[in-house]
Amino acid sequence: MPTLTAAIYDEDVFAELGLNGSFSNLYTTVRENGPILHVPGEAFPVIMISTGGGASRFYYTALAEALASAGYIVACMDHSHDSLVVELLNHTLLHRRIPVVGNHTLLMLDLDARVNDTIFALDELSKLDVLAEHFSTSDEVFNVSRVGMMGHSLGGATMSTAMLLDSRIAAGVSLDGVFFGPEQETGLDSPYLILGAEGHDSTKKGWWSNWPDMWPKLRAWKRQLNIKGTGHVSFCDVPLIIDILGFRKDLPDPDGEIDNWGTISGNRMLEIQTAYVAAFFDNFLKGRSSELLDGETDQFPEVDFIM
Repeated sequence: MPTLTAAIYDEDVFAELGLNGSFSNLYTTVRENGPILHVPGEAFPVIMISTGGGASRFYYTALAEALASAGYIVACMDHSHDSLVVELLNHTLLHRRIPVVGNHTLLMLDLDARVNDTIFALDELSKLDVLAEHFSTSDEVFNVSRVGMMGHSLGGATMSTAMLLDSRIAAGVSLDGVFFGPEQETGLDSPYLILGAEGHDSTKKGWWSNWPDMWPKLRAWKRQLNIKGTGHVSFCDVPLIIDILGFRKDLPDPDGEIDNWGTISGNRMLEIQTAYVAAFFDNFLKGRSSELLDGETDQFPEVDFIM
């Protein structure tokens, strides 16, 4: 994470957890300007990631790393003025202007901006001069004609609407996401996987309550899998970071919603998400089927097949 961004997240987010200074001292295996190893003439499929509302793209670093290791180009987007802060290449800081929790009108404006971000990013990844400048490579490495996309929370809504509006998005994964956009009326004709938190199904009310209503409108391959021991925050890297730092037992619960964190370990959640997301995209972007998507398995007893 860039220095200025890390300092702001330490002060505004992690300080509330008693972890001020922790983000600035975390390191990953990601490296800037690393070479892309590929077979000439073969392009890697691309996966786009849209963040949860107010979240940084850096909250999804571990999952992005894991999917990159599975043979994908992973592009995780910050959504300017939605994320707490976005640091541009010239170190200009764009601060949040949209409340994390707002009225429906604000959410729809935010969704529209996020979808436009996605389409713009795909357009940019299609340009030879952009690839040469930022990735030191050519378009033969990036296959952006048929991409996958996943999103967490509001990012799930972003993925669904972007998939409806841009035919390049061929398959989508919603990480405990929502349906807010025009796809609620039109439905979707592309493969769709929901990975939901425990209890997020038709038996309880919440933002996920329209999942059953939307289900018949998902006309291609579809699955809803819920993961035991998870909360809404389990689908990003924050629980993994908390576990690494050893502070899970000391987490404050100011809103009485500690269940948002879940009880599953960060490492186990990363293992489960990587396995199912990679199996899904392997199937629909690479043509490699996986029995993992056919039903429950002893390898991952935490995963329940809901629909």
